[in-house]
Amino acid sequence: MTTVERPSMVSDETPIENTVLLLGDESMGQELAPQLDKLPVNVVADPYEALRQLAEARYAAVIITGPREEFDGLTRAVRRLCGDATLLAFARAEDQQALRESGEDFVDRFCLFPPTRGELSSLTREFGPPGATAEPLRALKATELENLILATHNVAGLEDAVVALFAEHDVDVAWANADEFDDADALLKSPVNPGRALVLGEGMDLSDSADAIVDNVYQMLPALLRVAGRCESLHRLAITDHLTGAYNRRYFYHLTNHVLSRSKDEGFRATLLLYDIDDFKQYNDQYGHAAGDNILRDTARLMTQVCREQDIVARIGGDEFAVLFWDSQPREAGSEPLRDIVAVADRFRNAVREHHFPALGSDAKGVLTISGGLATYPEYGQTCLELLQQADQAMRNAKQAGKDGIRLIGQ
Repeated sequence: MTTVERPSMVSDETPIENTVLLLGDESMGQELAPQLDKLPVNVVADPYEALRQLAEARYAAVIITGPREEFDGLTRAVRRLCGDATLLAFARAEDQQALRESGEDFVDRFCLFPPTRGELSSLTREFGPPGATAEPLRALKATELENLILATHNVAGLEDAVVALFAEHDVDVAWANADEFDDADALLKSPVNPGRALVLGEGMDLSDSADAIVDNVYQMLPALLRVAGRCESLHRLAITDHLTGAYNRRYFYHLTNHVLSRSKDEGFRATLLLYDIDDFKQYNDQYGHAAGDNILRDTARLMTQVCREQDIVARIGGDEFAVLFWDSQPREAGSEPLRDIVAVADRFRNAVREHHFPALGSDAKGVLTISGGLATYPEYGQTCLELLQQADQAMRNAKQAGKDGIRLIGQ
């Protein structure tokens, strides 16, 4: 971001005539004006009139809505005329990025339109007349701030921490889809995902103290969410295979051993499938490595489609994949988990055989097959490594039997 000097063409001795100047020359500006009724705001429809007033009086804040033609030039002129004013730009979520790109050198703060209760409250506290609020802005306690920072390992955890913060002050809030509520009912919207909004529980109202917490969270949430988003991205990179999007070998070991440890206590069944693509090298040699990469991606996607949500799919290396099928809930009496898993594995094998892989050309449907081996816990292994070794032996048996098959160890 370019550093811009902020000279003001208005003398420092010039009194502030109005706290806020709103350039409301379009529908968004006209809709915004009534929502700022708690501020001493001067609404001007004509951009040239707005610039004339800025040349004659000092303002604490200037609000411009966008996108609009010559947005960059308009914000540049406002900055030259009123260098010490806070310049705010309101835009709808879909226009935010374009607005930032055209005015980031001059705008202090980009805000979502329509504003939430939290944003309006924050503006009132910042630019409203003295005594506009019953209490000064309440700073979060050190422990409250610490809890929010510690929750930035992912976005969902941070959202939960925000809800817990309000609960400590006997305020019932929840995150919800923003389109399910009127904008006036939202305390604030997620700046990372405007589709998420924090709303009050039914029948709840905010005290001045709780209202101040909204201000604090509103001011800190963008930075905290950016950290949480980066943490999620880094974690995803650390645990997934970059080519297929499946888990990588290291994380598969970690998750599988965790599930097997739970299985000892809870008694559910688990089965590990190890499989690879038959004669994969010949596809790389004949069609090229780019085609081979596409085959691996398609194969991983097909497996994910036939798996249940809790099953763990991973790329172990090369064209070799592993899947842990496990039951997150106790099985019903009379169920046959192993038979069910064998059916799922065979359904996947048939899906691969019937799939048209674009990388192999229009006549390639049905030429690609897989072979695999199954090993059950606890009969054939107590750890991920032990199950992999047994499943590998079963896969070798399938290869020796003519490929295009899945064998159960001991079969």
